[in-house]
Amino acid sequence: MSGEEIREYFQKRADFHSKYPKNPKSKWTPKEWAIDQEKWHGLKNEKTYSKHFE
Repeated sequence: MSGEEIREYFQKRADFHSKYPKNPKSKWTPKEWAIDQEKWHGLKNEKTYSKHFE
């Protein structure tokens, strides 16, 4: 995936969750979703996704 595709993916994810205000993650930014994904996959030291938001 290119940087643009990664940004678009996490933006869509953030937009989807923002529709549900009772969800604790509803106010997360796309970058926060990217960091969470890195933690889940054990990639937080590599910044595989979040580097595209800097």
